[in-house]
Amino acid sequence: GGDGGGATGSKEALARAPPAQRQKMEAKGGGGGGVGHAEKKDTRSAEEKVESVVAALDHFKVLGFEPPIWGENGKPEWLFTEKEVIKRFRGLSRFIHPDKCSHPKAAEAFEKINSAKKILTDTAQLEAYLDQYAKKNKEKMLRASSA
Repeated sequence: GGDGGGATGSKEALARAPPAQRQKMEAKGGGGGGVGHAEKKDTRSAEEKVESVVAALDHFKVLGFEPPIWGENGKPEWLFTEKEVIKRFRGLSRFIHPDKCSHPKAAEAFEKINSAKKILTDTAQLEAYLDQYAKKNKEKMLRASSA
């Protein structure tokens, strides 16, 4: 828990979602990045944030986003915007930047959020990462899409 929930640009995410996903998002109360969560305040300490980032296994989790789903078009879909990625990056960097956080893994955590931001905000890199992610996680994504 405490991963920051969904997106803030819910109207934009909802508008871009395929029809079946849009229905799920609306039923759950909004367009929060494909999962329908309202963004909640992250109350974890800087140390907890560092540990969470270091433990994250993919760029989506690094920044506290829900992972992509398997879209109706047979491809992975991730409904967050570049603006939302940058907002999450800035929010985390305020706490875990090595100049502000004394945790021994702060530098490693900061490198991970910086790398995640670069990949998730570059269209070509994001597409390649989504393809790579889908190859590794197709079964999990299919289950999440049908939930």
